[in-house]
Amino acid sequence: MKTIRFTELYFDDAQRLAQYLAARDGEEIEMINGSSEFFPMPPKTKALPDNVNAFKVGRYEIAYISSKGGEQKYRNRNLHRVMIGEVIEETRRMHGVTLEQLEERTGIKARNLESIECGKYDVSIDILGNIGEALGCHLEFVED
Repeated sequence: MKTIRFTELYFDDAQRLAQYLAARDGEEIEMINGSSEFFPMPPKTKALPDNVNAFKVGRYEIAYISSKGGEQKYRNRNLHRVMIGEVIEETRRMHGVTLEQLEERTGIKARNLESIECGKYDVSIDILGNIGEALGCHLEFVED
């Protein structure tokens, strides 16, 4: 099992993502400090320090670089990616479709589809529409 690393720009957003993953997976949240070498760059190419503080939840690590209020555009970006990815994976499995079959239907590489399902890619509405169409679904906003 590989570690999945995210970089949240602000502490609050990193904490929300960690809390979501902990509740979803029944895991504990652990605070860690380590090398930023394997973390993706945050938005707007802000440089990461050599060491970062991070939340560790199971196989996920969420680094943060600031505790100040957030830029609205990037708020909760990884949280939303993870949640959308879960819906895609759940729908794909419910329809009995493998990643390879979905690749054939959409033209999107299976490894990229897997990254979308893990919340690692920022996907366009066009790609989401193609995935939904390939699974026989419509994209909708749904209230809880």
